[in-house]
Amino acid sequence: MEKFNMTRYLLAVLLLFGLLSCSATERETHPSQQPDMCAKEEMAADGIVRLSKIEVYPQYLDEYIKYVTEVGEISLRTEPGVLTMYAVAEKENPCKITILETYASREAYDKHIASAHFQKYKQGTLHMVKSLELKDQTPLNPANRINNFIVNDNNQNKTNMESNTIKLTIEGGKTFTATLTDNSSAKALREQLAKGNITVEMNDYGDMEKVGSLGINLPRNDRQTTTEPGDIILYLGNNLVIYYDTNSWNFTRIGKVNGAGSRKEMLDLLGGAGKISVTLSLDEE
Repeated sequence: MEKFNMTRYLLAVLLLFGLLSCSATERETHPSQQPDMCAKEEMAADGIVRLSKIEVYPQYLDEYIKYVTEVGEISLRTEPGVLTMYAVAEKENPCKITILETYASREAYDKHIASAHFQKYKQGTLHMVKSLELKDQTPLNPANRINNFIVNDNNQNKTNMESNTIKLTIEGGKTFTATLTDNSSAKALREQLAKGNITVEMNDYGDMEKVGSLGINLPRNDRQTTTEPGDIILYLGNNLVIYYDTNSWNFTRIGKVNGAGSRKEMLDLLGGAGKISVTLSLDEE
């Protein structure tokens, strides 16, 4: 089994939720602290303070972090009753994650677990979780509160996204973009694209993917991975795979198509079933 890059995981988890909820007054005082976050409710008598202790199977840790980051950010930005979601991982075992969650009321919690973004997280990670323990807590000093906000440097985020974005053009069809993964395989692909575009002839396989030879060899970062529509995979170091359905195998994720998360959306971008010619290029607009 591939060894963990401990520093990478710790950084990912520390950034997991830059999490920290804020009140409407605080947003007015500090406009740089995510003015797009919703105003937060006050903690009610039936408010919930909870520690969620989760152990994730090692082969799914990357995927789990992606899911938990998304649900945390959406919840804090859009749900007035979600006050805190702060996640940490054990230094010695990053697969053991603890999340501090606070909800303004029981009603706020019920709305949260019924939300589409939470259900996506729950259903998408069921097979990734080895164990789950939920422990409700009693604050020793109820007058204390955690003032949370999501910290984002919008300019830096835009720069990072642009530098990690590639363009895919289907011959006679659509053009769309994808965000590269942070690994040596994706970095090597970007370096190749800086020298010139790469065109790949792709065919359907297994009613779940389109696959074709890159014509070059890239470094591999293979691990057991469960794909979802929109995932871009490096297979055997020299084959490009674009998934429009799910699969589980040992290979390298190198990117994710932007703005398409379903089979229907991906097949629409890829022009449906059949052979296609895809040109990869840097997105320099």
